[in-house]
Amino acid sequence: METSSPPALCPGCQNPLEPGRAQGLCPHCLLARAALATEPEVLAGLPDPAAVAAAFPQLEILGLIGRGGMGIVYRARQKSLGRLVALKLLAPGRERDPSFAARFSREARALAALNHPSIVTVHDFGLSAEPGGPPEDGFYFLLMEHVDGVNLRQAMAAGRFSPEQALTLVPAVCEALQFAHERGIVHRDIKPENLLLDRDGRIKIADFGIARMLSGDPDRGTGTEAGDVAPERHTVAGTPQYMAPEQRTAGVRADHRADIYSLGVVLYELLTGELPAARLEPVSRKVVVDVRLDEIVLRALAENPERRYATAGEFATQLATVAGSGRSSLGPAPRLLRSGTSTWTTPEALADWRTQLSLARTRGPLLLDERALTHRGPETTTTLLLSDIREVSIGRYSRGMNPAGVDMLRIAYEADGQVRQALVTPL
Repeated sequence: METSSPPALCPGCQNPLEPGRAQGLCPHCLLARAALATEPEVLAGLPDPAAVAAAFPQLEILGLIGRGGMGIVYRARQKSLGRLVALKLLAPGRERDPSFAARFSREARALAALNHPSIVTVHDFGLSAEPGGPPEDGFYFLLMEHVDGVNLRQAMAAGRFSPEQALTLVPAVCEALQFAHERGIVHRDIKPENLLLDRDGRIKIADFGIARMLSGDPDRGTGTEAGDVAPERHTVAGTPQYMAPEQRTAGVRADHRADIYSLGVVLYELLTGELPAARLEPVSRKVVVDVRLDEIVLRALAENPERRYATAGEFATQLATVAGSGRSSLGPAPRLLRSGTSTWTTPEALADWRTQLSLARTRGPLLLDERALTHRGPETTTTLLLSDIREVSIGRYSRGMNPAGVDMLRIAYEADGQVRQALVTPL
């Protein structure tokens, strides 16, 4: 006789999670925590509210959502339809740039054609000024779908994401990017601030404000057919921590694979709580995750675009192999076996007298679970998978360093095809 397992419960509100929902991802509790953790932004230099209201008589301006490098966003109600919308005033001052109007119109039309459930819908666009007023006093605007929720940065500040949650959100972003890339549009500024979570836990990409049409652009004369994703020469644009290497130099070609790199940074941050360092550490060396994620993340973050995934769809497919096609295959968190406090160093570092003097500064929690040994120091976290540990022996510090002769653990482990050692002193 078959029996059905009881539904998983949200750890916050104890309500049943929807079937297929990532383990522990209750959007209502997540958004509630994010709302509490987010303080109102202090904004200066905003347009005169009366001027904004006069320029958009068809809207009831309800309040300010926020502002960024590409413009200012208001929450508004469209009077004729009675629906909530987001009004984005693009780059104040652009109305004085004679070349901007044609470029804006061309790109806004392309964005308005991006009809995908994981991309914020553009309802209307144009240049709007107070009736009878001069155009130079108007606003270039995008009238967009209003997403009732928070951005991913706010959600991350409210609480750490689990691997299951990350593997639910990121593939949806991949699918939306694939949809845009197939239509010749690259976002070029994928980051947590531009990924919105609504109250049903769905993720949507916002702010294609610095995207560029990559096919058939007369300004560049690419002459590619519709649907081709052609490379583009562009000026430096984006957010430095999330930009692909090829985006950081003006005139260097960047294509849709720049978005794959940026999304790889977001995934790394979701899994580890940190941005990738100059010397990229595999995810499994920092947190307990399925080791298959290491190769996936490292490939997305390859310096050379040719070594990244060819498409965002391929990126999503690889993530699905770990997530179990929408079902978590990572299993429950490993059971904690022992915990304590220790210092952590290496024989190479210990040979430096400055390290000897500062060894106590590496003091931090030491955690042993069913899968890994983790030391959380004040500056770095080190994780050794038990499957990588080759030998554990007892050693002693020199009498000059340790007159009491306290024992240390000498741990030999394999990393990058080499056997290395860690010296751990339980305290």
